[in-house]
Amino acid sequence: MPETPPLDPAATPTASPKLKRYTHDSVDVAELKNMAEEILGVTPFQWQLDAAVAILCGENLILDVGTGCGKSLCFILALLFDQRDIAITVMPLTALMLDQTKDTKIPTLAICQESIKAIGRAKLYEVRAIMT
Repeated sequence: MPETPPLDPAATPTASPKLKRYTHDSVDVAELKNMAEEILGVTPFQWQLDAAVAILCGENLILDVGTGCGKSLCFILALLFDQRDIAITVMPLTALMLDQTKDTKIPTLAICQESIKAIGRAKLYEVRAIMT
């Protein structure tokens, strides 16, 4: 049996990566702040911008900030650069999750017992398809 020649990487089409890799130098913090003001109607604090940059760069992050101080905004900021980006956030309280999805100005979907009961399991997939 003849030996199969190795694939030529230059001749092999490659799919574009689905995972973006940001670096601290590639994130324009001033642009991120402006986008937050224009899209979300809020001016983020510097610590929120720093946290969003860390998230975009794939760094581990612990925020020790009080309730209602704006931790969730850090994750939302990280989604502003590309409307195709998706973040999965696990929240300990259903009420908090529903409140977060209700009040945000970007496409958001809460998946929990309450949302499944309210719109049905099949509808969740339809809603997600519309959002993307």
